[in-house]
Amino acid sequence: MERIIHYNPHRKWIDSSLKIKYNNLNLDFDFPFIDRSETIPHYLKIKPLSKPQSFDSNFNLSFSDICSVQSLIILGLNKKVNVLWSGGLDSTTALVSLLANAKNKDQIRILANYNSIIESGYMYDTFFKKFDAIIDTNGGRNNFNEDEIYVTGALGNQLFSLGSFNSNYDFANLNKPFIDYVNKKEYEFIFPALTKSPRTIETLEDYIWFKTFMFKWDHQRLAMINKWVQPNNVRKYLDIFHGFYYHKEFEQWSIHRKEKQHNKELTKLPMRNYILKELGKEAEDYCNRKKITHSIFTPYKNNYKFTTEDFKVHYDTSL
Repeated sequence: MERIIHYNPHRKWIDSSLKIKYNNLNLDFDFPFIDRSETIPHYLKIKPLSKPQSFDSNFNLSFSDICSVQSLIILGLNKKVNVLWSGGLDSTTALVSLLANAKNKDQIRILANYNSIIESGYMYDTFFKKFDAIIDTNGGRNNFNEDEIYVTGALGNQLFSLGSFNSNYDFANLNKPFIDYVNKKEYEFIFPALTKSPRTIETLEDYIWFKTFMFKWDHQRLAMINKWVQPNNVRKYLDIFHGFYYHKEFEQWSIHRKEKQHNKELTKLPMRNYILKELGKEAEDYCNRKKITHSIFTPYKNNYKFTTEDFKVHYDTSL
């Protein structure tokens, strides 16, 4: 068997032996466990795509700064930029940033579907409909062109780890010692990687951030490709699909965590503030009231996929 670098199980495998193994380790089956520190033995032959950065004491960029930097990099490729807009905060922030930094707005095309409109129709009608926009019921596949760039909101949840965990924890406990909220079995399993953390882990919020940063950072980059198209060679598609928040400066920003991330009602506050700054008062309702939901741009297929070191995608149920 070739070495697996990405594994993406489907939710319907509720009785599989793999799901039982995940549950026994207190891990979330929907999000493949990939240890970027490479310290924890794994029953799947998974290799991380990236290594976690170390703490950079000279780093001083804000979330807003990095949005502009990333947008200019993508726009500087001088290709048509298709934004896969789900209606959620992650893809909305990416879209707003690209539009704000584009000298030629015609360089940007918005690919949306009915889920996007249902989730955030006001934003579409008020701000985005006037630009080049396509509502594609097939999740954008009908408009795929290998000579263009496709941007997703990938890694947004990882940057704001509470964005994907806020339903599982009481916000009042986030500043308490994490050791009081972690069972012994999980702690023993994760401890080797804790020693590789780029920042000190003391509170429950630190611990939630750490698990996201170390174990859930890589999977989304390939998950979008694997479910949106079926390439024979993923390496080529990594040049076409860009998760907006996959940028070294965003990762360093996540490590520092100097900007306020959430309050008792809302999370991803830097995203909300950025959208409000760029779009103004008309976006207040969205920025102040938008709840974190599972935004869906395109459905998963009913199988699972894994990518090997030769970057070929396999569709199989033999593992």
